[in-house]
Amino acid sequence: MNAHFELRDIAEIKLFFNELAGLDDVAARMVTLELGLGLEQAALKFWHGVAEQVARGEFPPSSPRTTRRTKAV
Repeated sequence: MNAHFELRDIAEIKLFFNELAGLDDVAARMVTLELGLGLEQAALKFWHGVAEQVARGEFPPSSPRTTRRTKAV
């Protein structure tokens, strides 16, 4: 996905919400949408970074986890 398509998609969503409600409602929804999109981008960046670190061998792809109740999961 590139920036051009992301901007187009956001513009289409804004138009959709504009047709459904008044400007105040749209503004409130857009803030929530922008927060969600920002969180999505942050998560993608994080997980891509993790995948790159695994590929470089900086840490194993998975390891046993321990808890108070079990020795290894």
